[in-house]
Amino acid sequence: MTDARPSTTSQAAGRDQTEIVAAVVDAVADANDVSPLEMKPLASVVDPDALGALFRDSADSGSITFRYVGTQVRVDSDGGVTVTDCDE
Repeated sequence: MTDARPSTTSQAAGRDQTEIVAAVVDAVADANDVSPLEMKPLASVVDPDALGALFRDSADSGSITFRYVGTQVRVDSDGGVTVTDCDE
């Protein structure tokens, strides 16, 4: 794995759980320049159902931040996913 570089993906709010999980995994894989298949499952660090439920049909603003595969991931209520490098 190479050093992660900042990467932002923005999509519309109201996405379902599968789309949110895919956006996170794809953004982290891209930031680390690896295949998503080479990473540990997202479910090992955050509950995908809970992640999807946080932002499903929500008019409220907010975000959740967690560490995943040597990165810090922020998922915003507007559907934005931001990945930055972090020291574990």
